Amino acid sequence: MLKPNITTKRLEEIEGIQDRIRKLAEEYKNDFTEPNALDAVVDRDLKAALESLDLLRNPYKAKTTR
Repeated sequence: MLKPNITTKRLEEIEGIQDRIRKLAEEYKNDFTEPNALDAVVDRDLKAALESLDLLRNPYKAKTTR
């Protein structure tokens, strides 16, 4: 059982981190004019980070939709 009033706060924190990762990914792509050998690795890792945060976010989101 979650502590009262923690659900919304945690959900906002996690979604804020996800937004920042998306923004960082976009900024990264715009910083370089030539393709970088690590682009695919960076894209994959950022996507994995977002998916991991989804796993963390889902229990909180489920509590707010009830």
